[in-house]
Amino acid sequence: MTLAQDGTYTLLVSDCLDTSTGEYDLTSSCSGACPVTPLITWAAPAAITYGTALSAAQLDATASVPGTTITGNMVYSPALGAVPNGGLRALTATFTPDDMTDYTIAAAAVQLTVNRVTPTVTWATPAAIPYGTLLSATQLDATASEPGSFFYSPGMGALLGADCRRCRRSSIRPMRLTTQPRRAAFN
Repeated sequence: MTLAQDGTYTLLVSDCLDTSTGEYDLTSSCSGACPVTPLITWAAPAAITYGTALSAAQLDATASVPGTTITGNMVYSPALGAVPNGGLRALTATFTPDDMTDYTIAAAAVQLTVNRVTPTVTWATPAAIPYGTLLSATQLDATASEPGSFFYSPGMGALLGADCRRCRRSSIRPMRLTTQPRRAAFN
């Protein structure tokens, strides 16, 4: 390399590594073309709702080198078909080119928001019970669209007052608090 004038210059070296020493050798040039790292283009995908399997809509990274068609294999983590938990999740893509002589492996990551799903609680109004009857599974029989545990107030075995009209309350604690919020129902 010949410089036109005296001064300070910044020299950018692009992957011309001497593989025998593990250092850049600025006294010689790479033999042949230096390997190029492909550019991975991958926009952060739109949010999904918990329970949605990852598809090509989220896993759509592309690898390119300007002016060149490059083939290879893109591997995603988590993989196509995986169902991520709720919250902010990292997705990664690793591209391995078919031509490892001219191109290097490249990787990229994006964030995916997985929204929690709100369980649907179903609880029919039970038949009237005579005063003195303790609450049982006959009255406390709410169901939910997601697995979890119900907590009733008043609870199983409670004796209702004679003037209780709207005093049943239920809430569900989903099995996966990271994927579903609590949901309450009143009757």
